[in-house]
Amino acid sequence: MSTRSLPQGPNGRALCRWCGLEVPRGRRTFCSPYCVDAWRLRTDPAYLREKVFERDRGICAACGVDTQGLRKKFRKLDYRARRDFLKQWRLKEGWRRSLWDADHIIPVAEGGGECDLTNMRTLCLKCHRKATAELRLRRQEWRRLQADNQSHAARQTKPRIIRGFREGRGSSTTTPVPPGSAKENWQAVADA
Repeated sequence: MSTRSLPQGPNGRALCRWCGLEVPRGRRTFCSPYCVDAWRLRTDPAYLREKVFERDRGICAACGVDTQGLRKKFRKLDYRARRDFLKQWRLKEGWRRSLWDADHIIPVAEGGGECDLTNMRTLCLKCHRKATAELRLRRQEWRRLQADNQSHAARQTKPRIIRGFREGRGSSTTTPVPPGSAKENWQAVADA
């Protein structure tokens, strides 16, 4: 990013992209390493994953399994034991490099996106699947409740009726029209 496109401070220097303070000499777009770190945690998923690993070392926050130790043991297994391991963890041959995921404690779907390390945890793949399934059920229940509320609200209002929608064609059908529909808009223009 060009420093010319950044807002300028009172001394004519660019303002920090993270905190908004004036950038000191020797720096271009961020005023300190702290601001660089905070920015990267929120914009670079690989950097976030790296920092979560530095903090947790691959230990699952839910069940406590050491995924790094498990991965090292997997490498020493014979063919049959490897196949059993893959089946147990529901992995395919040529699977990914790690047995853990960086998981949002407050899910992104519930407002936990663009966060720092305080909203992140390490989960083994099994626990992450379980947490994702629980989130899916919560979201389905929420959608069902939203749909019930909307259908209840729709029953409370009377449907609007347009008689003879196509004037001059002899049509005298009575058709319920939902609010905000194209027919209602057309009728409003025709009545005006």
